[in-house]
Amino acid sequence: MTKPRSSWLYGMLVASLMMIRCGSNNLEVDCTQSDLAVSVVSQVNPSCDGLGSITLGATGGDGDYSFSIDDFIFAGDITYSDLEPGSYSISVRDGNGCTASIPFQLDGVEPIQLAIESIGCEQGQGQITATATGGEGNYTFALNGATPGAMNSFSNLGFGIYDVTVNDTNGCSTTVSGIQIGVSLQSDILPIIAANCAIAGCHLDVRTPLFNTKANIIANAERIKIRTSEGTMPLDGPLPDSQVKLIADWVDCGAEDN
Repeated sequence: MTKPRSSWLYGMLVASLMMIRCGSNNLEVDCTQSDLAVSVVSQVNPSCDGLGSITLGATGGDGDYSFSIDDFIFAGDITYSDLEPGSYSISVRDGNGCTASIPFQLDGVEPIQLAIESIGCEQGQGQITATATGGEGNYTFALNGATPGAMNSFSNLGFGIYDVTVNDTNGCSTTVSGIQIGVSLQSDILPIIAANCAIAGCHLDVRTPLFNTKANIIANAERIKIRTSEGTMPLDGPLPDSQVKLIADWVDCGAEDN
């Protein structure tokens, strides 16, 4: 007996729907049956020397993985760096849109961050204030390798270069070096002028104004600041940024004969 055509069409429709539901065209997948899994393959715990990192891996699913450590932004990156200690939700998503997540605890210590503010133009009136964050509280501070103490501010400082070190209760430490207090005409500015501007064929004997005396340099301090800042002096090319800043700081502090 011949099967009615309507029954045959109905059977084909049911078979097609079953194929779609099974994922043959990836239009609908039952993620509850997925074997997708995510794991932390390797890790570097945060330490005194820096923040931590983790590298992720996945298995199962359809193999087209993207990862996340916040359940929000997914990307193809498998390594996440600059991580502080704490709790994370590690996730993977595959090409079917299925996801798998696990909680993860990154242990370790948080490195210390040290911010420096320095002021002072006149000899003996310099001051450095250090602000520490991170690490494990109860900071101690030291200036130029002296005995650490609880005070984070150092005053009555003369012209010079200083270092500040902070320590925490974990035994971690961080140092900021090369902190400039004041600018000295004799020690800082004259060597720059002598090496670059007050030379034969230029401001030593030909071009005016001459920079062959401290008095002339002081009298033309603002001009020197402007031209070095613009990069038009010396003639053979601009000074390094650090030297340009020294000149500007000396002028802004009054262009003292110090």
